Amino acid sequence: MAPELIQKLALPSELSLAAVKSFVRVYDNEHDSILELLTDAAVAFVERYTRKAFRRATYREESPTACMDFGRWPVETVDSMQYQVDGNQWMTEDVYERTYDDAYSDVFTLDLAPSEYRIDRLREPHRLIANSIDGALVYRWQYTAGVAVWPSDVILVVLQAVEEHFTNRGASPASAQQARFSRGFELTLDQHVAHIDAVRWI
Repeated sequence: MAPELIQKLALPSELSLAAVKSFVRVYDNEHDSILELLTDAAVAFVERYTRKAFRRATYREESPTACMDFGRWPVETVDSMQYQVDGNQWMTEDVYERTYDDAYSDVFTLDLAPSEYRIDRLREPHRLIANSIDGALVYRWQYTAGVAVWPSDVILVVLQAVEEHFTNRGASPASAQQARFSRGFELTLDQHVAHIDAVRWI
């Protein structure tokens, strides 16, 4: 089942409204909403094109099993895991961790609460396992994913895309989905994508 986006978290400071306005050389507040919209659109464009996740966000995902693989996700923390038996209320369960290298060893309990649990990115791919509950048909995981420190290449492409659209196109899109970026940015991303250090988006 595809992850459900719960909440987008703040972009890095290099892509704050103040930073974008400085790059685009806008010194009043008249165009703030348009610049924020274009920044969101440029980030989404980069993520789609590179097939990599950068923006930190909270997701919820349901699974028919007690095992959840995050091997291709830039997961930072697991916030909670719940299960549901025969359509009754959701119950909270402890979370366990196991890597593929340890697939045949005993599963061990985390000493930290789920909200304090950080995934070691050097041990990918990784797998989270909950206790199998008799009669449980649905498991629901909530987690925070994204990249805290963005590659400078990505920051620059986002800023350049915002500047190009804002300066040269003149039109103000009504939504992020209506913003269109030129083929030139795809070519720029082709040059940078091999150097972008992030986990591939599913």
